[in-house]
Amino acid sequence: AMMIDKEIIKRNFSRCARYYDRYSSVQNMCAAELINKVSAGNFRSILDIGCGTGNYTFMLRKKFLQAKIKAIDISAEMIRIAKGKRASENIEVIAADGEGLSFTGRFDLITSNAAFQWFGNLEEALLKYRELLGEGGVIFFSLFGQGTFFELNESLKELWPEALSIS
Repeated sequence: AMMIDKEIIKRNFSRCARYYDRYSSVQNMCAAELINKVSAGNFRSILDIGCGTGNYTFMLRKKFLQAKIKAIDISAEMIRIAKGKRASENIEVIAADGEGLSFTGRFDLITSNAAFQWFGNLEEALLKYRELLGEGGVIFFSLFGQGTFFELNESLKELWPEALSIS
C-alpha cells in the first residue's frame, strides 16, 4: 500500500482551499454522477466523508430534504469555506480525518465523492464504516483510480520536470 502522509495532504488542501471550487470540475462531475446513482432511499442520517468545500454535501441536502447530514473533511480550511457557503440547517460540518473516526451513532447512508484515494488503508476504513451503518444502511462512493491523472502527470513532468509528481 502507498504510504500517505496525512499532514502533507491536510496542508496542501488547506493551502488551495480557496481556489478549489474554481478548479474542481472533475470532482463536480463525479458528484453529479454519484448523486444520480445514490438510490432515493428514506435516509434520515447521512455521513459525507471528505466533503471539501461542500458541493456534494449540498447536492445531498437537496435530494434528501429530511436527512440530518454530518460532513467531514481533514482540512479545517475546506470546512471553513463549506460553512461559509450557506449555513444550512441539519448539516453539521466537522474537521476530521475520515480514517480516524470515533463517532457513535448510526447512519443510513455513508457517502464520499472523490476522497477515498487519499486514504492509507481504505479496506480498514470501510470495515469501520460498516459498523456505523444502521440496519439496511448503504455506502456509496466514487474515487479516483490509479492513473486518473496519468496524462496530466506525464505532461507536467515533461513541461516542468521539477514539479512534484503524484504517483
